Amino acid sequence: MVEETGQAGFLCVPDGDHAFCLERIEGRHFFHILALGIGERQPLHCGGAPRALLAGMSDSEIAAYAMRTKLPRYTSQTITTLEGLLENVLLIRKQGYVVSEQDVSLDIAAIGVPIYDPLNRVIASVSLSSIASTYTPRRIVELAETIKAAVRRISRHLRL
Repeated sequence: MVEETGQAGFLCVPDGDHAFCLERIEGRHFFHILALGIGERQPLHCGGAPRALLAGMSDSEIAAYAMRTKLPRYTSQTITTLEGLLENVLLIRKQGYVVSEQDVSLDIAAIGVPIYDPLNRVIASVSLSSIASTYTPRRIVELAETIKAAVRRISRHLRL
């Protein structure tokens, strides 16, 4: 998916109140996305891959997460209320992906998709990331479909 789109790619797994980055592949950009290197953690409420992991949590688990962490703000676009987070997770569950627009780093956007195991539990997530201004509504849908296709391939391997 990185090769196909030129975007930076990330693979994350849940790690308590954070997403842990297992893999990161640079895209064909002239810049380096500073957030979330391999082995680093990011809070679940911000970023494409981290927020995609929330799709596997119940609303009460999300509320408990919000209480524990207080949903710290990283930019003016960071979701900092439980209501906003629950609304966003509902959208992730409905459309199968999340759009992170400048909520971790200014000028950077990402699209994240949860990966489900054969028992329908979210076990990981993948995302693509690039310059926010390139994420037009049409481009968002195109990238989301590319990521979802990659996740379907991953899921098939998990069932073997």
